[in-house]
Amino acid sequence: MYFDGFSFDAPDANIGYFIVGQGAYLNNPRSPQAALPFWGNPNGSAVPSFYFEREGSSVQARFLEFSGLWAPFNSLGWYDIDSPNFGWILQANGLPPALTTVMFTPSQRYGLFFVPNSLAFDPTKSYYTDSTRNGIADEDAAYAAANNIMLGPELFQHFAVFRDSHDNVYVGVNDRSNQIGDIDYNDMVFQLTPVPEPSSMVLMLLVLLGLLAIARRTARAGTGLMLSKFR
Repeated sequence: MYFDGFSFDAPDANIGYFIVGQGAYLNNPRSPQAALPFWGNPNGSAVPSFYFEREGSSVQARFLEFSGLWAPFNSLGWYDIDSPNFGWILQANGLPPALTTVMFTPSQRYGLFFVPNSLAFDPTKSYYTDSTRNGIADEDAAYAAANNIMLGPELFQHFAVFRDSHDNVYVGVNDRSNQIGDIDYNDMVFQLTPVPEPSSMVLMLLVLLGLLAIARRTARAGTGLMLSKFR
């Protein structure tokens, strides 16, 4: 499986182990601890290009894990697949990132991009859910040159995606070039959850209030029957 590769961080520390809550992530409270279906080909290989469709008014990103030396310098954003528009979800500032929750409002059809080891966004040196857009980080290019490694185009999927039964999407990112680094997809792990439209939330509240009223009337009727029975 493309998301089940070697990790320099620790034995059994890739995103596959994080999702099932085993190996280095045994009993990790942030793990879904379930064998979730992944977005990929039937043979376990990665889909080279994909995007998301926004299902609500906005999206909630809950960050679950940061690993590797580059963690303080890795950023995450979204881009519109039909225009040049993009936005930040988590922008690095050089400090260890915090496990936090972020709300963002992407376009209706959007992909994700990842900025490795830089506080500035250079679209030619970032990774995308559309792998044909990928570049290579400066430090990876320097490492390859110092070790006489010839790098080709980075036509690899740097995002591993899983989905649970509640429409939550779990995403793991690999922040190094797949041509020279490990392939563990644990460098940034987050959960995406659609936020319902306000009208849907109002409707849901009305339905819950209606059910509560019915339950109360039923309880009162039942109490009356019980009292009359024992009089």
